[in-house]
Amino acid sequence: MNSKEIRLKIKEILSKEFDINLNEITENSKLFSDGLLDSFNLIELVNELEEKFEIKFGTLDINFNNLDSIDNINSFIIEKLK
Repeated sequence: MNSKEIRLKIKEILSKEFDINLNEITENSKLFSDGLLDSFNLIELVNELEEKFEIKFGTLDINFNNLDSIDNINSFIIEKLK
């Protein structure tokens, strides 16, 4: 799976599961820091990513460096899929 395919799946999750209007954000928009998602959405996001990409998050993987933007999520998933 390439970076473009990963980004499309991430955007699909954000749009369908969290009702985020993709026309209003960029791939660098801060999902949690800017309040688009909150701590209640965190576990659901992790679960969706684990399911869609068949990966497992470790406790230390759940942080803003990995999850606060589409770019960050994309980079994290690419590393996990290696």
